[in-house]
Amino acid sequence: MFVWAKQKSHISGTKKDVKIVESTDYEVKARKVDAEYNGWPYQRGGPPGPVLTLLRSLPPVTGLGVGFAGEFSREVGQFFSAALACIIPR
Repeated sequence: MFVWAKQKSHISGTKKDVKIVESTDYEVKARKVDAEYNGWPYQRGGPPGPVLTLLRSLPPVTGLGVGFAGEFSREVGQFFSAALACIIPR
């Protein structure tokens, strides 16, 4: 399931339409993988299988948005800051 939302651009300050994937989509796919490859019973609300357990232990997916005119979402700035912190020693 996709959700359309308005997100404010980090640079230009304008609001853009963005598509957000709900985490339940990933959980449904993880349950199907558990059922097909691990023999785990596929049922909503049932005990989580190994793939679903791993998925839930990960941080949420972050969307990165870059516009035609060079504007970018706040998450892109955070990504570059984190990447530079790993590369450049303090």
